[in-house]
Amino acid sequence: MRIADVREDETLQTQSPPTFATVTREPKTTEPKTTEPKTTEQKTTESAIDEVIACAHAYEQALIDGDGAAAAAFFADADDVSRFGPEGAQLGRQAVVALRTSYSPMVTPVWLDEQARLLAPGLIVHLAVLQRSGVTVQRTQVWKHDGSAWRIHHAHVSRLADPQVPS
Repeated sequence: MRIADVREDETLQTQSPPTFATVTREPKTTEPKTTEPKTTEQKTTESAIDEVIACAHAYEQALIDGDGAAAAAFFADADDVSRFGPEGAQLGRQAVVALRTSYSPMVTPVWLDEQARLLAPGLIVHLAVLQRSGVTVQRTQVWKHDGSAWRIHHAHVSRLADPQVPS
C-alpha cells in the first residue's frame, strides 16, 4: 500500500498516476523466481514487475536474516555492478559482496512506498522507501534479467532527513 493511500491529505490521494508502466503491489511470493521456459522478451510487463518485486522482498529478507551470501547472490556476477549507500561506493561485484557479507542481521523494515517500472525488456527499476529503527531510507535498484533470474546491477540507498514519501 502506498503511503499516499493512507494519508488524510486529499491532494495526495487525487494526483494522477504517471503515464509510464508502473505497478505498485505486494509480492506474490518471497522467493526469487527463475524463468527458463520464457525468454525475457516474452514476459509481460506485469509478470516481470511481479518477479522483481518478489526478488526485492527476498533480498530484504536475506538482509533481515543476516545472510550476506544470499543477499550478495541477488547482485549480478559482473565487474560493472555498483552500489552507493551510507557506507560509500562499492564498485564491482567483489566490493558489493565484501560489504553484504560483513553485515549483521537487520531489523525488519516498514515498507512505506514501493514501485517498479519497466525501463526496457529485461530491465526494471525498483523504488522503495523503508523505515527501520526510526531511520527512513529510499532505495533504488536496477534489476536486469540474465536469462535465468533477475539480478541487481546497480543499487543506491540514501537516508532521508525529511521522510516525505514521493507520490
